[in-house]
Amino acid sequence: MNYLRGTENSSLKINRLANGDYLLNNLTVERKTFPDFVQSIKDGRLFQQASCLSSLNNPCMMILEGTFKDVFKTKMKREAIQDALVTLELIFRIPVLRSASPEDSARIMIYAANQICKHEMGRWSYKRPVKKGISKSNTYRNQIQILQGFPLVGPVKAEGLLIELNPLNKIFNASPTQIFRTPDIGMGLAEQIYKIVNEKVI
Repeated sequence: MNYLRGTENSSLKINRLANGDYLLNNLTVERKTFPDFVQSIKDGRLFQQASCLSSLNNPCMMILEGTFKDVFKTKMKREAIQDALVTLELIFRIPVLRSASPEDSARIMIYAANQICKHEMGRWSYKRPVKKGISKSNTYRNQIQILQGFPLVGPVKAEGLLIELNPLNKIFNASPTQIFRTPDIGMGLAEQIYKIVNEKVI
């Protein structure tokens, strides 16, 4: 981790994180070399980590560090690596960026964190498009209150669920993948909602 120390206008604090390897401002970063990436595919650790990252409220990303020589040394089939990358990007919605070296990783992480800061300070005008058309009736307010009974679901996420899966019974019959399509709902939270709705307790 010493390569972060020499990066201009940055400082390094060593601490244990619940998720990811680095926390830069509001950005959580999981850094993997190719050997570690391949091993995490084999032992199932990769998608467990991805589920935890996708359930975070703050932005997250993964850096895959190494060269094609490193890929060749792992002896894992190219298709298996591609399948894992596609799952991370499309299912868990975690950006995976490539770097050639630890120094390159440091530059990418700091640049990404700076971009997140610019976004949070309002320098970007981009907003995720959402469907419109929900009237703010008493029924709407009651449904929002019901959805806020789920852990970590506030008014914004509750409305997102209603926009994506309307009427309410569609949410209760939805799969984790369908719930995950809702903006700001990570796979970990989607699975938790599905479990609460479908698991027998008596």
